[in-house]
Formats: sequence, C-alpha cells, structure tokens
Amino acid sequence: MPGFVLEEPFPLARFHNTVGENDSKHFVVGLNSLDSTLNNEAVSDDADFVAITVQGEGFKIYNTADQKCTKSWTTPPGIAFVGPATHIDGGRDSDAVDYTYAVVASGPDVTKAEERKMVWLWKNTKSGDNEELDKTKKAFDEHIRAIHVSPSLHSHVIIVSESGSIELATKDLDRVTAKQKAQKSGKVVWSTVFVTSNTHTRPCCIPTSMVPSMSTIVVTISNVAGSDTYTIKLNYINVERRSIDILTSIDIKLTEKPVAFTLDPTDGRFTILGANGTWIVWRMQLKHSSSKKITGLLTEQLSIQLNGYRFQDQALGNIAAVTPLSDSYVAMIAPRTTKKSEVEHVVSVWDIKYGTLQAEQLIKVSEKNTFNKNNCVYNIAVLPNSHLAVTVSSITAKASTKNIKSAKKMTDTNSVVMLCPYYSEPISLMAAMGKMKQTVEFMGINNDYSSEENIGYSRSGKEAVSRDFGFRADESCEELYDKWVSRLDKSQKSETSTLTKLMDENITKEEFTKVFFEHASVKSAEVDVEMKEKSDSSDPVVLKTEEYRHMMNTWSTPKRMELSQYYISTVVSKCFNPNFWPVEVLLFLMSRYLIRSNYTESGIISSLLERNEWALVPIALEYVQDIPETDLVTLIKALVALHDHEDWNNGRFSTYLKMVVDAPRNDIFLQQSLKRINASELPVILNTIVSWLKDKSSNLTKRSNIVDFANSILDIFFPTIILEPTLQEVAFTLRELVASEIEVIDDLEQLRNILGAYDRKNKYARAKKMEKQTRFAADAPVDELTKFRKKNKGKFGGEQGIPVYRVEVFRF
Repeated sequence: MPGFVLEEPFPLARFHNTVGENDSKHFVVGLNSLDSTLNNEAVSDDADFVAITVQGEGFKIYNTADQKCTKSWTTPPGIAFVGPATHIDGGRDSDAVDYTYAVVASGPDVTKAEERKMVWLWKNTKSGDNEELDKTKKAFDEHIRAIHVSPSLHSHVIIVSESGSIELATKDLDRVTAKQKAQKSGKVVWSTVFVTSNTHTRPCCIPTSMVPSMSTIVVTISNVAGSDTYTIKLNYINVERRSIDILTSIDIKLTEKPVAFTLDPTDGRFTILGANGTWIVWRMQLKHSSSKKITGLLTEQLSIQLNGYRFQDQALGNIAAVTPLSDSYVAMIAPRTTKKSEVEHVVSVWDIKYGTLQAEQLIKVSEKNTFNKNNCVYNIAVLPNSHLAVTVSSITAKASTKNIKSAKKMTDTNSVVMLCPYYSEPISLMAAMGKMKQTVEFMGINNDYSSEENIGYSRSGKEAVSRDFGFRADESCEELYDKWVSRLDKSQKSETSTLTKLMDENITKEEFTKVFFEHASVKSAEVDVEMKEKSDSSDPVVLKTEEYRHMMNTWSTPKRMELSQYYISTVVSKCFNPNFWPVEVLLFLMSRYLIRSNYTESGIISSLLERNEWALVPIALEYVQDIPETDLVTLIKALVALHDHEDWNNGRFSTYLKMVVDAPRNDIFLQQSLKRINASELPVILNTIVSWLKDKSSNLTKRSNIVDFANSILDIFFPTIILEPTLQEVAFTLRELVASEIEVIDDLEQLRNILGAYDRKNKYARAKKMEKQTRFAADAPVDELTKFRKKNKGKFGGEQGIPVYRVEVFRF
C-alpha cells in the first residue's frame, strides 16, 4: 500500500474578472475550508463544501459533491481584499447563524485611512431570508493581516494585525475581550492558529505541563524590512484571565526570502519554502528553562532543493502555495518549465518526515495559450473530505485604448478551480524509501550511476554487499573494523568498475552478458537442442518458455557473489533499453528471485508487453513477487485483445489467464483495478471462468484462486451482468455452478466433526516431526526462553496454541 495516492484533478469552477494591478499581489482566487466552532460530529455534513473568494467579485460556497454553488455574496466592483474570506458555519439548526469576515484592502469608496483596517461582516441564518445589504462594517486601529477561528473559542474570532498585535473579539465584532500589543518592530508575514490536545488522544508539540489541553495557540512569523532574521512567536490565549500571553519567541536566520510556511502542531515541524527553491524542514522543541520560562529551539531536520520551478515573480510576488496535511504530509503547487519551454502546473505531496515525494499530478487546463504563456498565481487548500482544492490564475496586463492617464492600472485574470481527491495513510520508512526515485527526478538531481550528486537520495555510495571474512581470536576490534572497511571498499570498486562497463552505450548484448556473469561468478549455460523434440506442445510460445526454463536450471555459481539492490536495478533498467535484449541476464536474475517489478520504468509486465515477449510472461508471473494489481489487469486486457487471434484461440489464452489468476495479489486492490475492464471485455473473461469451474480435474488450491477471482469480478460487475442481455446465459450457468458447489460444501461440512480429530492429530504429528528436524539446526537460537519452553512443553508448547516462529539472519 503506498503512503499517499493523489488522483487526477477535475474542474470545479472557472472565473474571469478584472482586478487592479496591485490587488493581484494579495490573491486572485482564494480558497479555504469552512471553519466551525462546533464539535466535529455536528459539522460532518459540511465536509463537502469549500469557500471560494474571487477578488473583485465576491464570495461563493461550492458543494464539491455535485460541483454547484450553494451560497454567494457579491461585492461592489473594484473592491479588493487582503486575503480569502473567513466563513464560520453555524451548524444544521434552523436558527443557527453563519458568519463571513473579509478584510478590505482597497476600493472606490474606501478611504486611505480605512484600507486594510476595515472588516466586512455578513451574518446569515439558515432560513434563507437574508439581505446582502445587511452587512456590518467594523474599523480597527491597525492594519489587519488575517482573521482566524479556533474550535475551542466558540464565541470569538482572532484578529492578527500586520504589526504583530493580536486581538480576541466576539463573533459580531462588537467587543474586544483581550488584546496583545506588538512587542517589537516588524511586519507579520504569516500566521496560523492551532489547538493543543491531550497527550492520551493525540500528540502535540506543546505539552500540557506548559499550557492546559484544548488551549488556543496563535503562531506568527514577523520580519523587519531588509533583515534576514525572522521571529517566530507562540502566543497563548488565556480564556480565564482574558489575556494573550507570549509563550516563547524564536529567532531564525534565512539565506533565502521565504515564500510559504507550514506548521504541523503534532510534532512541531516547520517548513519554509525559499524563493530559490530551497525547502527546509525545521523541528521545534519547547522546554522549561532554569528561570521557569519556556524556551524554544529550532533545529534543521532536512533540506530539499527543488530545481526547475518558479516560486516568486518580480511583479506578482509569491506565486507558489503550500498547505499542511495530516500524518506529516505537505502539499505544494508551483509552475515547472519543461524542456520545450512549456509551463506545467504541478501539484505535489511530500512527506516532511523523510523528505520524499509521495505523489504528483499535473493540472491540465483547456486554455493552454492562456495558462501556459502568461504569469500565474496559485492557491491551495485541504478540505475535510480528503480533497485538495487548487486554483490557477492567469494574469495579463490590460491594454489601454485611450490616451488618458489612468488612476489605477487594471489586469485581466482567468482562473480555474480544481479538486484533487487523495487517500493517505501514516508515512513509514518503507513507503518513503519506495519514493526516492520520483523524489530525485522531481528535484532535478542527476540520477546517473557515475554521479555523486544523487548520493544520499537514490543511493548511498556504498551499495556493494560485503563478503564474509574470517578472523582470528587475537585480532582487536579496530583490526576487524579496518578489514571489513577494506573489503567493502574493494567490493564497491569492483561493482563500480563493472557498472561502468555494463552501462557503456556501445556494448553489445553478448559482451553485456559476459561481463555480468563474470562479476556474478556464474557459469553460462548452453541450451539443449534436443529439448524441443521432447516437448508435447507445438505452440512456439510454449516451446520458447520451456527453453527459457531449461536455461534457468543449468546455471551454476561455484563462487557465491551477492549483488546489491542498486546494481541489480541498474542492470535490469539497462536490459530493457530499445534494441537491446540480453535475455540470459534477466533469466538468471529471475531464477534467483532478484527482480522487482519497479526496476523498470513502466513495470516488468508492461515492459514485456511492449517487446511482445509473451514467452517470458509466465516466468515473470512466477518469479517476480511484487507485480502490482494494476499491471495484472493490464495483462488481462492485453490477453482479451488477443482472444480472437488464431494463435491464441487454441488454449493459450486460457492458460495465460489462469497464470494471472494464480499470481500473488491482494484481492482488495485487485477489485479496484478490475474497474478498468470495460463491458466488451467482460464476456470473454466470464466464459473462461465458466469453463474453469466446469473442469473438475483442478486441485483445490488452484480452484480456490479461480473462485476468489470470480468473486472479485462479480462484486465489481454484478449490475452489468444482471442488466446486460448478452450475459444472461453466462449468468444462468454461473448460478447453476454455484448451486452445485454449495451442495458439495454442505456435504463436506457434515464431515467436519468426524474428521476433525484426525486433522488435529495429523497437525500435531507434523509439528513434532518439524521440531525434531530443526532441533539441531546450526542457526537456531538457544537462549533461556528456548530452554524454558523445551523444559515445559505441556504448558508452553504442543497443543496450547503457541505460534510457530522463525529467526532470519540479515547480512549488511
């Protein structure tokens, strides 16, 4: 299971409007989810909604399920806002009130003294008899940066000013209950709010020994113009004292001008995206000092350099956007320039725990001339229903047709709002390591085997496996370590030298095979010519497969040589180059179960289908253990396409499809992949399943695979099978077969009690026999627990349900 799956985006809405040249620096189309001060159960129905703020037009709430606008508030022409509107949903009650806040940046009727100080408030009830003119205007003393909502403050909103002061006001903005004045000079560049949790329910970077659980923390990042020092302040809203106290303050120096910030309050990870593409992940830790004050410390955890992307524009300012997700994931949207000088709008998801790219999707827009040639501004937000909402806004200067000095320059904007469904599970080390190849490509790092730039990303630089060596009892630890290092260096030099020869562009497949076998200490095989005459089959593909199997059984390795994963993956990737096919190397690696499906760019099955190498497909299904279910379905579709071909209607189709059914798989993932099969391909598969079920000669193990595969097909396509007239006969036959199978099962069920005692006795006899065989094994651990269990067999072993375990020895 991958750590993160990002599905293809689909459009939600499009907008075309005209805004002031300076107004586009704030945003063009803003996004955010609906805020609420209620508990999660009361607002579960609002998870499918997203609030969209269109600069110069107004606010809209869209339902992501049916992609329709459910509510809207229009604003006068020329009105610009500092940021996206904040919408608080009041709940499902008929008398509940929704609140919408917007900070006015400029407008025709807005004076200079009111700019960025004026807040417009709309209050709407669920009854629907609301007038848009019934809005409240509230002026504040300082320029406002943002308005935040805290789930633990049910009747208040938090107003953060540009100077750094924080105010706690009631929802209707009539009264300010608490205020913290700015302590230092500087301007707030980013702010966010989170609520601390109980350590027993969910971890938090601020322990309950510093602030009570369910406390609201306001985080601000401020900077003095011209300085590279940024101040991170954590402010605690004390509800009982009606005060806003500074919890701690941390200064940090940045070499690049920051574009975007994120904070994960679970483990205190800060991410700062620089204008030149350096993405740094910091870890924040708080502790009590000797003076009983709380001090904060930021340590750099990892740094990611993103090449080929634009994050800032000289005229538009910051154009990229990031947003935090759960389970240590962060989503980003930014433009990327291709080799053809075309602009791609890339949505990517990273895990900030290990620094790997987990998923990416391209935003495909129909107006390529508009969104690919002009400058674009991006926005991104995460919704509670596992969707990413993104906006791409193209901005072009509006040409003036009159010779009149304009008081305000205008720009034309075209915006598209897209939704990207996603699925995520907590990141693991294995999931992160599986994404290193995509991460290296995304970062623009040279992934060639001879490059040292990719060391630490896609390879370690010491990939070779060290061979075993003996040692004397009088040797010291230092001598043993030096000997191990020297042998590892020797193995690494030998592997690097061999890879240099194998990766030569002018090498032939004969030379490639010879060099590979010499490095692996393998004696090459000679194919037995008489083997073809002994075969009962006349199918040339079957004969070729048998020839390959015969070749796999004739190799010998007199001198054992362990090959590294990097070496094998590089060799396999080379084997699938165009006009290059050293099949003996692939057969040897398959015979040792050393090939993985992801060693080729498109997967082992797709690579074999591209070469029309059907004789090697059965061997790949048998010896490659990690073929994904999507590739199995790809193989099924390719087989169905060849079903009516004269070379395949002689039983070859049924044989190959049975191999796919018997291949290792996960039935849940297979069901999802089977949805790719269309209605025209379904009859061929169903008729083949019916012929298998009619055949009583297959053993129970293989028959269970057929039944499981048939269940997956029926679960996905049951409505189609019932409603399609051409499939009625097949459905009737399946019903008869299922009825006969149920009768057999009922008969066997009656024998359960009679044969159960014999089955248990047989299992116990096999367990005793296995115990005798493994009693004197050389690698079996003999510790105190093992001795104790052997001594007390009746209490801790035998029939008491103690599971069988084993010990595996790993060599590094």
